[in-house]
Amino acid sequence: MKKWITFIIFIILFIGCSNPNLNLNNIQTIDLVNFETTDTLAIKSIRYVPLETNSKSLIGNIDKILINKNRTFIMDSRYAKAIFIFDNNGKFLSKIDKKGKGPGEYIQIEDFSIDEENNIYIYDNGRKIIVYKESGEFKTEYKFRYTAKDLVIIDNDNLALFKLFNYTNTTHSIGLYNFSKDKLTKFLPARKSIDNIENRSLTMNHFYKSKKVIYFNNYHSDIIYTIAKDQIIPVFKIRMSSFPNDQEFIKLIKAHNNIEESKVLIFKNIFENNDFFTFSFTLHNKVYKLVRSKKTDKYKIVNHEQFYANTSIYAATDTSFISILSPSYYTDYKGAWEEIIKRTQLSLQLTNKTFESKENINPILVIYQYKFF
Repeated sequence: MKKWITFIIFIILFIGCSNPNLNLNNIQTIDLVNFETTDTLAIKSIRYVPLETNSKSLIGNIDKILINKNRTFIMDSRYAKAIFIFDNNGKFLSKIDKKGKGPGEYIQIEDFSIDEENNIYIYDNGRKIIVYKESGEFKTEYKFRYTAKDLVIIDNDNLALFKLFNYTNTTHSIGLYNFSKDKLTKFLPARKSIDNIENRSLTMNHFYKSKKVIYFNNYHSDIIYTIAKDQIIPVFKIRMSSFPNDQEFIKLIKAHNNIEESKVLIFKNIFENNDFFTFSFTLHNKVYKLVRSKKTDKYKIVNHEQFYANTSIYAATDTSFISILSPSYYTDYKGAWEEIIKRTQLSLQLTNKTFESKENINPILVIYQYKFF
């Protein structure tokens, strides 16, 4: 616990410094050399929250989840091309589905973020940032001359962008933009050999927001950063027994459309709550999850978790982590969905009609807490 307090003080002091250079001397090291794994971690509590399904709320795919003030915001950029808003019990409240070229309309949702008041910022790539109220009502928009891939709101006057590029090439990995000053500050110049690789998996969700803490990791990098309004702060260095060089990385990525099928080392799903810090990493065709206790500073690495959900973490609250369970995934597995119903609390929360139409119902949020270790 003392290490975490010291670590927090260090971040506060670092944010207050005017030195723009990245200091790698004081960051914590997470040692994954010759790591051992466990099959699962003890769960303190678990709750299944079915997202209401009706003609207006049907989600094709969950690309991103953000949670704030008892509201759950879900992005489906590929199928519905909309943002869905639910309450904390899964009741559908509203959605933003305003495709077009006029004011308050978007052509394509590249990414979205929310501020502390639950205003929703949609990044229509290369055109503008559109701001909506939680109800879905159009509020304002900003013409935007910067092209990027990911977006995260830092506060009401600042945002961060991932993978800035000009007409043909990536120029920087991070841009911090101030609305009032209309000023963009660039960090982490592009790596010429690898930052222009075309692979959708490499450009999705590099910012991970847990309340006011924003984590970032660039692909093919062993450094995890936090994002502040005027700088990025290196906080963790991941020590591995081996790390592919640039040429090996390029070769592996080009051979696989899905990075989880390659041997590339990728860090993602970097979240924290009051008790734990976690991230997942892909290594040698396997996906692992590291969970670190803030109380004891110990960590465990999980290669499988048995609570019937996608083991990827999509979001975090003060006390819990959130994964998803997609009934449609089990359509081709006879009896599998019925077996899950028997073994979980879902039988208390779903209706028989839902069982019979699993291919046409929304995903289920799995909200869980780990036991202390």
